[in-house]
Amino acid sequence: TSPLKRAWQTAESISDTCGCTLATDKRLSEVDLGDLQGRSEPELDFSKLWVEGRLPYNVESFADVRERVKAAILDAVEQSDGIPAIIAHSGVFFALCHWLNRPHLFREIPHAKAVTITL
Repeated sequence: TSPLKRAWQTAESISDTCGCTLATDKRLSEVDLGDLQGRSEPELDFSKLWVEGRLPYNVESFADVRERVKAAILDAVEQSDGIPAIIAHSGVFFALCHWLNRPHLFREIPHAKAVTITL
């Protein structure tokens, strides 16, 4: 799970129900929005510019997010005795879908719902 509070609280609730072990991974943290942190998205096509590497404001690069998410997911799969549950944020799942060459899948993932994604 992401170490950020809202993800950790969700993971704790799941763990209490199913008895599974929790582990945090900072690579599953939300995107560092740089100068935009704590502010609303500006009137621009954020995701398109981000994927193209043209987003200003010192935002963490899409390539960097995609690589850290990929490494975290692969490690979780390798270290799990079963199917790992990944509790994270929209930027993480956006990067995951692009890494899997299925960017359209991101729009099909409901907010705050459990979804199975096959690697």
